[in-house]
Amino acid sequence: MAISGEGSFRFVLAHNLDFSACSDLFSEFQGHVGSGVVVDASGVGHLGAPCVQVLLCAARSWLAQGAPFAVVNRSSAFVLGLERLGIGADELPVSEGL
Repeated sequence: MAISGEGSFRFVLAHNLDFSACSDLFSEFQGHVGSGVVVDASGVGHLGAPCVQVLLCAARSWLAQGAPFAVVNRSSAFVLGLERLGIGADELPVSEGL
C-alpha cells in the first residue's frame, strides 16, 4: 500500500516477500527515484533473499543519491529474515530526515 506526502514516498511491504514479490517491490521503488522513501515492514511474515537484495540495492541507491531512505516498524519476521541471511538489521542502511 503506497502513501505519498510531504516529499517522501511511504509504502507498506507485503506479508510474503518471496521471489514472486520481487518484481512488484522493484516497481514500487523504480517509480519514486529522487524522492525520500519510508518502507513500513510491520506486516512482513516472510522475507526471502531476492527481496532482501532489492531492499539493499534500493537503500544504497537512495543513500548514494543523497535521498532519505528508511525501513520502519520492522516485524520480528523481517528481522529474522535478515539474520538468516547473515545480515544484521543495522546493515540495512537507514538515513535520517524523514
